[in-house]
Amino acid sequence: MAGLRDVLIHDYLQVDIEEVWLIIVNELLQLKLTSCISTRKLNNYQKVINCE
Repeated sequence: MAGLRDVLIHDYLQVDIEEVWLIIVNELLQLKLTSCISTRKLNNYQKVINCE
């Protein structure tokens, strides 16, 4: 997924839209879940640091 931006920006005429859709469906949800988990962990850590 890291190189997707470069392909979309520089080789946009050769982009396979079905492949892009598969990346969105299969990887974006995992990225969102990972982000939510990381945010919760950070919030819990900040509460411990602040003695809340």
